[in-house]
Amino acid sequence: MTHLIEIYNISGAKVIDKEDGTAARMEARRINIFLDCGSTIKTTILGALALSLYMRGSESEDRLRLLGTMSSDKLWPYRLVRNGFTMIIDGFKVSKARTREIRHYAPSDFNVPTGVRLTTSDDKLVRVLILDADSSEDSDVYYDDNIIDEKYIDNNLSVISFSVQDYMQSDIVAAFSKSVNFAKVMPIVKKILRLNSIYIKSDRFGRLAFYSSFLDADDFEVSELKGMPTLTLLALASSNDVVVVDRVEDQLYPKIWKLMGKIIVSSKSQWFLGTYSRWLLASVLSEIPEETMLFKIERPRSDVVVIDKMRGEEANLGNLNENTCSY
Repeated sequence: MTHLIEIYNISGAKVIDKEDGTAARMEARRINIFLDCGSTIKTTILGALALSLYMRGSESEDRLRLLGTMSSDKLWPYRLVRNGFTMIIDGFKVSKARTREIRHYAPSDFNVPTGVRLTTSDDKLVRVLILDADSSEDSDVYYDDNIIDEKYIDNNLSVISFSVQDYMQSDIVAAFSKSVNFAKVMPIVKKILRLNSIYIKSDRFGRLAFYSSFLDADDFEVSELKGMPTLTLLALASSNDVVVVDRVEDQLYPKIWKLMGKIIVSSKSQWFLGTYSRWLLASVLSEIPEETMLFKIERPRSDVVVIDKMRGEEANLGNLNENTCSY
């Protein structure tokens, strides 16, 4: 479980702690909720965090592909890295790769590559991930993952990052299914969602999709029921050690938020959530405030991002009825 996160800059902006004006230093708990207050950079911070966490774990192009769903754009991971960020996760630094490193590790058929590097506290290079994007009509991102020192990689660490979507294309369904453990989450699926199981199969058009069933009823495509895609993805994602997810409240109605909170609270995962749902906040804070941290993100100037942090047990639930950013 990640404990200490330090963010120095992201997309050309300096990131500071509201309390003392130094680099943002975030002591993560099991559930960490990010609120975008007068800013639009929450998704970028969560994406950079997800990529930084990925750099500590084993190789998986499927998990990298899911990162693009956080901005509904396949090319977004490429732009995220090209714009640059500097972050330290439990002593390991993740930052934009140096030009000589990109030239050394990028395949010769990459056109305009960019990259991100992982180093130890004494600047020893551990990993370089190279990204490139094509210019075709159906643009895509290409990855070349280079692990230089395997001893610093935690192959047991599983990290999944995504943004909730009511409709998922076949390639994303396939990538998601390869990044979760269906058997591991069946207790949550049965107890909280009251479903027999969750699985994937081809729909009538031959596209991969998530399916489920209630009791002895016929199976149904998850996307056919309002709110079910969100609950399904959160339940499946909870089989990972770390879950980074943005926009969990898209197209939902209040009845679903309580179930979302139960999935998050009942899981053993560490969560980094981006939301503006006061109902989800209240659901989590009323259950385990001592395991929750809130991070309010503000951007007073284009070159400065300010992060205000608060422990869950210090939050004022009464204020959430009006505005999540008032805590």
